[in-house]
Amino acid sequence: MKQNTRYILGILFLGFIGLLVIHGPVYAGKWSVNAGMQWLNGEYTYVTRTSTFYFSGGLSYRAERWNVAVNVPLIAQNTTGVTNMGGLFLPNGEGRDHGGFSHWNTRQHGYMPGAQLPTTQMRFGLGDIYVYGEYRLLGRLTGLATVSLTGTLKLPTASQENNYGTGEFDYGLGGSVRKFMHSYSFFLDLGYLVIGDPVGISYNDPLTFGAGVGRFFFQGRYSVLLYYQQYSRILADYDPPRQANLAGFVKVSTHTILSVSLLMGFSETSPDYGLLTTIEYTF
Repeated sequence: MKQNTRYILGILFLGFIGLLVIHGPVYAGKWSVNAGMQWLNGEYTYVTRTSTFYFSGGLSYRAERWNVAVNVPLIAQNTTGVTNMGGLFLPNGEGRDHGGFSHWNTRQHGYMPGAQLPTTQMRFGLGDIYVYGEYRLLGRLTGLATVSLTGTLKLPTASQENNYGTGEFDYGLGGSVRKFMHSYSFFLDLGYLVIGDPVGISYNDPLTFGAGVGRFFFQGRYSVLLYYQQYSRILADYDPPRQANLAGFVKVSTHTILSVSLLMGFSETSPDYGLLTTIEYTF
């Protein structure tokens, strides 16, 4: 059943990529570059606290009805017990047996949560490259909300020596609804994510849900956004990831936007808190 679902989603994902390719040459668009730093801190399912620094650089192209973006990260982390997969940092079972992905059996084989992780100096390594795409199905001309089809692809480029990646591809499809009313904005995101399984482990492919509300100030020069995101269960017997972000945006100039975001996690598979800052320049 799981394999059939992945097969069907894979076909739909390829169709989404084809849609972007077909409409790519039609509309002139704008290029943007961005750089960001994210810091995450939490115990996850362990008793040892893990600090993760995620440095990223990206390039995006936005046309009238579609956009595509590429993100290339570097990761620094003081333990090897947390791994990036599907755009999330999740506990990988390090320290419960011999450590690593092939031993994420936990409660099924009697290994209890709360393992002590060995801490080291920050280790640096390349993270997984992510490609994002969005195609607008319905626009603002309808007088209703903007409805878009979204897609995500993870390329397994991360350093596996430091457990920064699974070595497998991840991909997902979703839908996004945006509604702007006067100085307010409302967001609703739904999706399905396929997480590649490394040797010896099978992850549950989660449904994803996100909802948010934003407010603009001073003709859009400043804005704030509160966004909540949740997944269905990924690791058996463990709470699914749940987290909220409070972000502020400043339009520094006609071409430059600066953002700062505070994160709080609400489950054992999410970081306890985090900080993200990003700057974007549009040509």
